[in-house]
Amino acid sequence: MEWLPFILMGAIYAIIGAFVERWPETLAGYNTMSPERKAQVDIRRCGKFLSRLLYALSALSFAGLATLPFDRSEPAAAICLLLPIPALIAGSAYASLKYDAKHRKKHQS
Repeated sequence: MEWLPFILMGAIYAIIGAFVERWPETLAGYNTMSPERKAQVDIRRCGKFLSRLLYALSALSFAGLATLPFDRSEPAAAICLLLPIPALIAGSAYASLKYDAKHRKKHQS
């Protein structure tokens, strides 16, 4: 049963990645924006970026599963299961800065 968390997390990241790729407008806060504000956000590219990030995190979880026969230590398992969380936070912050015209104007001046 020590392989179950790796498979579960990998599957969850892949499913969420497919969902975000198909429906990027479900990203947090987009539906509550005014039409003028929505026009400033490139939601398709942001969704594509975040879905690719989620697919990469899914691959990282499955890579942790592949290391089980070689390294059964708890720190190695914890790294493979917890590393995606700060990567997802950093990726989301990067996507909000890159694909939002309001933030781009503020940071370019």
